[in-house]
Amino acid sequence: MRLFSRRRRRYGSYGERKFSPWIIIAICAAGALIVTIIIGNLLKLWLDDEAYRALTEGSTEPPEEEAVQPSDRKNVRANAFVFGDNTDHLWEDPAVSILINTPEGTVCYPSPVASYLGLTCLGEITLSDGFEELSAVASHVSGVFYPRAYMQETADLRYVETAQEAALLHEFLSAGGNEIVLCGLPWNSETIDRDVLLAYIRDLRSLLGDTPIGVAIPLSVANDGKNWRLLTRIEDISDFCLLDLREADGTKEPAEWLSEYKYFQTQYSMRLLLGIGQRELIEEASTLPDVQTVTEIASGDAE
Repeated sequence: MRLFSRRRRRYGSYGERKFSPWIIIAICAAGALIVTIIIGNLLKLWLDDEAYRALTEGSTEPPEEEAVQPSDRKNVRANAFVFGDNTDHLWEDPAVSILINTPEGTVCYPSPVASYLGLTCLGEITLSDGFEELSAVASHVSGVFYPRAYMQETADLRYVETAQEAALLHEFLSAGGNEIVLCGLPWNSETIDRDVLLAYIRDLRSLLGDTPIGVAIPLSVANDGKNWRLLTRIEDISDFCLLDLREADGTKEPAEWLSEYKYFQTQYSMRLLLGIGQRELIEEASTLPDVQTVTEIASGDAE
């Protein structure tokens, strides 16, 4: 009878064993770690060092100042004006372009800040008197400025002179100016690094706050296919760019020169910058919505 009293086998008890949730989590984490390591190794093979660092560590460059988008900027037709000129025509064209200094650094009007900094000045009409006359008729005043701070040898000296230039520009803006246009920056210089020029623009923007700052770029620089990255960097740290066509000569017809500009107007929303003596080009550009002319003062005029 003992034969019939043997224990019954419990079928199905094997295979019903379950893994602990912690084991499942550990397996998933290990799998994710292995996948991450594999992808990281592949990225090192596929990407160059700069791109890999940017992807894994983020950009190593300092954050750029947030500039006004070109689409948000209003078009301006600013004609060259000198303090003391007749203002009757401004009732029809109320935007003006005033030269703040010459390429040699001579200020084009007497002012307290220019006197304090010991700068040489042209003319007899002071900044305050000039703006007092303009205030009744001018709707927009663009100041054209030739920087010189970038010529200093060290970053500290450049910053000191940039602060002095900012003081002169702040005085102009406080008197009634609306924006600053930087001209004459040597983007193709063999002795001055472009990073120095870009740092100057950033420092000036931080010193002048919300003031719109434009950068004039010569056609020879803009037309060089190697400079597309430079144009993008200038566009990123400034509020707007201008295509400086003052180097245009008689080798092309005015319409041909303006066709060069229209490309950059479309691609970068650039304003056109012309010299007051380029009469044929100014006439050809009379229908364009965003144009500025500037007075040219020779070195001999500053004496």
